[in-house]
Amino acid sequence: LGGLWAVSGGSGARVEGVGGALGVEHLEFRRKVEATREELLRFRTEEAIRRGERALNLDSLGMHDLPSFVTDAELIDDLSIRDNFLTNAVFEGLERMGGLRALCLSLNFLTGLLPDNLGELRLLQELELDDNQITELPGSMAQLSDLQVVTLRGNRLMELAPVCVSAWPRLRHLEVRDNKRKALPLDIGTFCSGLERVLLAGNEIEEIPSCLGTCRGLVEIDGTRNSLRGIPTDLAACARVRELRPG
Repeated sequence: LGGLWAVSGGSGARVEGVGGALGVEHLEFRRKVEATREELLRFRTEEAIRRGERALNLDSLGMHDLPSFVTDAELIDDLSIRDNFLTNAVFEGLERMGGLRALCLSLNFLTGLLPDNLGELRLLQELELDDNQITELPGSMAQLSDLQVVTLRGNRLMELAPVCVSAWPRLRHLEVRDNKRKALPLDIGTFCSGLERVLLAGNEIEEIPSCLGTCRGLVEIDGTRNSLRGIPTDLAACARVRELRPG
């Protein structure tokens, strides 16, 4: 019996050993993947700096966080990090990149209310946050007075805070398609008189603010897939509108 137990125990030990070996191999493989990814990130960042480039593209690299050698790159003012695994914590590093003028964080894992430190990127002119799970923008975004392009397509945004919109006088392009919005700030046209494109499709909006009629540079309004009751007559003053899709 002792011999049989030893054989059984030995066999079990061998099976466990195989599983353990496979586990070790898997961990080693993951370490190599992570090391390769970091080498690629470092290479792209250092090359951009060496060439004096201001734009850095780190899309689709499977990143879960942003390395310090990226956030410490002072010359970079255009950063694209779309299609990764980044969460709201990424803004803890991004707030050190105060010189950013363009930032793309689309197709990541941003959720709920975005952190206040987004407001530290005060030179931002273009901000792309499409295809996340954002429900609310922080009031600190009122500090981003240079914003010209804001895209938030495919989120769960229910409100665009008037305190933010009123602080974006240079806004030209606003996209909030496929969210859960029920309305736009009624005075959006007053504060953002330079608007050229307002893309609202796929929400629950019932009314387009009449004050958009003051945006004489307006060329496109997409209100399809909403619950619009009509089009304000004030929009007749926008002679440059080429596309007006009410629904």
